[in-house]
Amino acid sequence: MHELAIALAVIGILCLAAHRRRARLLELSASLVMVPAMLDSGATAPVLPPILWTGILIATAGALGVAHRARRGPAHADHEPVAVPHSPVYTALGLVVMAALVAGVPHLEGTASGHHGHGGGSLVALLVLVPTAYLIGSIAGALRMRHPLDRVHLAAMGVSAGLMGIAALS
Repeated sequence: MHELAIALAVIGILCLAAHRRRARLLELSASLVMVPAMLDSGATAPVLPPILWTGILIATAGALGVAHRARRGPAHADHEPVAVPHSPVYTALGLVVMAALVAGVPHLEGTASGHHGHGGGSLVALLVLVPTAYLIGSIAGALRMRHPLDRVHLAAMGVSAGLMGIAALS
């Protein structure tokens, strides 16, 4: 399941790159940070500790927001778009969802094995609700899109997050 989630994330990134009118280097670069985090989080011997990946993902989401704000300027601050495909908001949300999964899975494994007895139910709820909300929002957005690349991008990223959530629980 983990491999399918990674494959779908790559498909989503390829759709973002292929949509020449809307693809922006910033969003594409940020999306590419997710794939190594996903690969490493599923490895039996991770290269980086999960907390470091979490920090990288959150820092990337923050940098994306700052760069987007600087690009648009303060005059547009009150008119931020809803998280739509190829927008920094949607990409940043995806990074935060992945950060939650990467940070939570090792602790969930601890609760399942009985090493950490407190908060396991809350963590399970977080690892189910966060990717599920992202999945629902992505599918709802995909249904509203006209361009096929937009639809595939949103659906692939949403289903990828949902599968990562399911994989985290298994």
